[in-house]
Amino acid sequence: MNRPAEVHCMATLASVARGAGPVFLVLLVSTCSSSPSGSLPGGENGSPDASAGVDGSALGMGGADGSLAATAETLDAAGDGSALDATAEALDAGGDGSVPAIDAGGYHDVGDPSLWSSFDVGAFDAGANGFVGAAFDGRYMYFPPSYGNTLLARLDTQASFTSTSSWTFFDMSTLNSNLFGALGAVFDGRYMYVVGGNALAGDDDLVVRLDTQASFADPTAWTVLDLTTIHDVNYSFTSGVFDGRYVYFVPYDSPTLARYDTLSDFTAASSWTFTTQAGGDYMGGVFDGRYVYFVPWDSNLPGQDTERYDTTGEFVDSDAGAWSSGIDIATININTVGFQGGAFDGRYFYMAPYGNQLSSDGIVPRFDTTAQFSSAGSWATFDATQVNPNAQNFFGAAFDGRYVYFVPQSPGLVVTRYDTLGSFGSVSSWSVFDPSTLQPASNGFEGAAFDGQYVYFVPWLDGVFVRFDAKSAAGLPPLPAFHGSFF
Repeated sequence: MNRPAEVHCMATLASVARGAGPVFLVLLVSTCSSSPSGSLPGGENGSPDASAGVDGSALGMGGADGSLAATAETLDAAGDGSALDATAEALDAGGDGSVPAIDAGGYHDVGDPSLWSSFDVGAFDAGANGFVGAAFDGRYMYFPPSYGNTLLARLDTQASFTSTSSWTFFDMSTLNSNLFGALGAVFDGRYMYVVGGNALAGDDDLVVRLDTQASFADPTAWTVLDLTTIHDVNYSFTSGVFDGRYVYFVPYDSPTLARYDTLSDFTAASSWTFTTQAGGDYMGGVFDGRYVYFVPWDSNLPGQDTERYDTTGEFVDSDAGAWSSGIDIATININTVGFQGGAFDGRYFYMAPYGNQLSSDGIVPRFDTTAQFSSAGSWATFDATQVNPNAQNFFGAAFDGRYVYFVPQSPGLVVTRYDTLGSFGSVSSWSVFDPSTLQPASNGFEGAAFDGQYVYFVPWLDGVFVRFDAKSAAGLPPLPAFHGSFF
């Protein structure tokens, strides 16, 4: 199975090298951008203003006009998927297990408060009050509304973070009255997908797509698809994953996993396939260049081991060989409970520890993707509360090319960061920052995303967005693929 050479997805993955072995990254937010030919039109439609600051070329996403892959056809000009090469072999073209080395320099101290800023969008729009997940298209960062809310926010990352003119909103309920609340977003090089409808109203079967080359405010740029018109079962999705050609919609409290072929008509039944192989309660997914991993939200539930799908196999119930289960994480550390999203750093897959309805924890599991998925020796855990007792109850993760960030959901908890150049089990490799010290103060987050320079933390209880200046030289990790997803 083939995938595009450089579709950078900012919410989950990137690849870099760690010593002699590969290193990739992933966030719990799906934000993709791409470098293949094809550019976004200017102004409202997306091309960077050269005077605004960071542009597409600085991010490693094409020319100075911030060009992105314009369409699915651009990603696969031959029409047969041959341009979409993201298999393990493509990620290791040299055949020696190596990938471009991590740039150890230019990164900033996460504990420096001068590098952090916050901005309350609710102060100028009362309806902008709660979001979950993010997607990045190379210039704009999109934040879907959390349950009970209808405004999707868009930030121009080339403009001032704290200026009201940098933010625009779209009321999703104008498309469909049942659209109030979501659970993440995914970008495929041109289109941004809002994942998860309003589960409280039973409308998780609605999938929304925005053409980022059209005007954000134009209702005709948006398409709403009711999946029950294609495959009539009960759906409930919590985020999505893009592998360079297909978008996977991660099931939560549902037996059905859905996959959309981005080279085909969004509303055509033939563009969608469904399977129950990974049906269950998952919260987020991660792509490592070959496998899509599904993150169990409560590992104490029966059958809720980590699941993965081999994208070189068939996406059908009958191809059981394409699916495999990892170990029960509790057999490695009995105190683990459940997880919300994950990240990939080029070699290791991390899950963000959340807990469950009864308790929370800070025990981070890590899987070595070069080793056997079902072997206990391929997994390790680290209890982040050793660094700080408030390093727990995370909702998502993000990777900036060197560091993995774990996103605190509840007020009073801390952003926790792991240095992938350090020892996973060493406290000295970990550091924290308390976002409640900012003004305005934060009240917790659901998801994060990296735009090449800044890491954004997504507020779910209010409109207070938080941003960290992660590195001095803007640029996405030098990966052959930067696909991923979060929430």
